[in-house]
Amino acid sequence: MIEHISEQTLEKIFLTPEEITEQEKSAIEAHIEECAYCREHHLKLKEFYTSLQENLESPPIERDRAFAERLLARKRLLLPTSALAKKAEEAIDAYAEIIEPYYRPLAQRIIRYIQIHPIRVASATSFAGAAIVLALLTFKPVKDTNPAYARAKDEFLVVYNAQGDELWRKHIGIEYDQYVLRNPAMGEPHEQSDYLATTDVDGDGTREVLGIFGYRTQWSLKNAVICYNADSSVKWIYPIHRDMTFGIERYSDQYHTRQLFVEDFNNDGRDEIIVSANHTVYYPSVILALNGSDRKLIGEYWWAGVPRYMALHDLDGDGSKELFVPGENNSYNQACLAILDPRELRGHSPATIPYTPVGVPEGNERAYILFPQSDIQSMGKRKRNIASHCKLSSDSLLMVGVSEYWTEKEHVPLLYYFNSRLECTRVDASDPFLMLHRRLEAEGKLTRKVDTRYLEELRRSVLYWDGEKFVNTPTMNKKYAKLFLSPYTP
Repeated sequence: MIEHISEQTLEKIFLTPEEITEQEKSAIEAHIEECAYCREHHLKLKEFYTSLQENLESPPIERDRAFAERLLARKRLLLPTSALAKKAEEAIDAYAEIIEPYYRPLAQRIIRYIQIHPIRVASATSFAGAAIVLALLTFKPVKDTNPAYARAKDEFLVVYNAQGDELWRKHIGIEYDQYVLRNPAMGEPHEQSDYLATTDVDGDGTREVLGIFGYRTQWSLKNAVICYNADSSVKWIYPIHRDMTFGIERYSDQYHTRQLFVEDFNNDGRDEIIVSANHTVYYPSVILALNGSDRKLIGEYWWAGVPRYMALHDLDGDGSKELFVPGENNSYNQACLAILDPRELRGHSPATIPYTPVGVPEGNERAYILFPQSDIQSMGKRKRNIASHCKLSSDSLLMVGVSEYWTEKEHVPLLYYFNSRLECTRVDASDPFLMLHRRLEAEGKLTRKVDTRYLEELRRSVLYWDGEKFVNTPTMNKKYAKLFLSPYTP
């Protein structure tokens, strides 16, 4: 694993190049050539400092003037009244252009630039300008530097402390914003908890920030989990690289991350990370478990299809959460629900030989359920239905929504209900399902009506994996039962 160059070292190239020896410079250049992450970071810093130097020598635009005037109005600057009255216009002209609209995350960097190049700055300013320099130099940094939470905001990953003060930000790319990512009109909606987490992964008392960035093709490191230190430097990166063969089909190493969980799943006082990733083009998907402190791989579960999302629920009230993963199984062309133990992710999902990953053992799911296709689905233009969501109520009643497709764009849900023993107790047809079904009946495309018998046949067609085959009665996977006959030991 490549160790990344710290932000402080990269900034030396532009701020104090005389402090870098030729040997160090050669090593840095060689690393930047090899490492895409550091190369991108180096380029962004270069653009910033080049722009800053150029702006010091150019007149401000109207937006800069207005922003500088608002900045001067802030009481915390405490500038000399007489100086402001006499030379405020000169000060605005000299300094407005070095403060960008998102000045908060850049303030300390600007201060460092002025501290290191005082003559260059002073040559462009008057006494009032020097007063602003003094004010910037006396700017008090945020005392609480421990991250409390993070946000996707206006293309940036923004990190805050418990008081809501911004600590730092990283530019991610277009559409990286919590409201854009949550909007169904922009694609599959994602909650912020799906892709960002702030927690103390190594137990040192300071929280780190973990993120995945697999939702847009234009974002960097789409296949990785990234852990940032409290000071914004990279603690570690875990890129997901796999060359997999399912049956006789070989799939390229192209994966993008989908969802992230960070918790102490095995109660050892340290956080583990669960992350899902889908193949960018085809179906293989994987759910990984990592040590939070050192990114060590501790579990890996392969899926012959696409999981739609993951949810954590305590199914039986024993204090340990299970990982509920609804989705689709390409091998059987049916919607499915996997219930996994996050402490022990191993093997692959149930599959026929053409869809079995080579060299990967069978999985040890707690439970694996297949849902039947309705007549809408079986007569439609899509191969398989999809378990799109699930919800566990306070009384351990599990509801699974299964989307039945007439066309790729026209799909309607059936609702399957299970008790705590995973017995399917009933199936309900949603209003959209009934409306579409009646329309297709009227058009002569479907012959059956949705009645009690219709729904009961669907309920009886739910299948459970027993570790060797699918059966009609609720069954725990034999491999899981064998593994957990004795108390779990990490």
